[in-house]
Amino acid sequence: MTTTPVWPGQANEPRDDPQAYSPFAVASSIVTLVALVTYAGLYATMWAPVALWHNEGWLFLYPIFLAAWVPVGILSATSIGLSIASSVRHEARRSLAVVSLGVAALLLTASLPALWFGPGPL
Repeated sequence: MTTTPVWPGQANEPRDDPQAYSPFAVASSIVTLVALVTYAGLYATMWAPVALWHNEGWLFLYPIFLAAWVPVGILSATSIGLSIASSVRHEARRSLAVVSLGVAALLLTASLPALWFGPGPL
């Protein structure tokens, strides 16, 4: 059943799929995934040689690795913002936004200390 729109662009018809992913939730999950993969690569590049070769590795590059964390922090903060925007707009599939928010918050708060202290006592 079709009705006459109240104003252009709006109709009194139900949405096609109320469970569809919102653009903010999709963008947030993509940004979170990029941040997570980037951080995993950074962590492995920094600490794998130390773990594999008994505390001999690339620690002379430590300041560069810590500076390379800055984009991970920026991506995580961006993902948190997109997740919050998705939740505020009440766009469908809150689970995707909540998971993205949780992973991004964990990356933002725990990734720098984990990068700083490394794999623990070897």
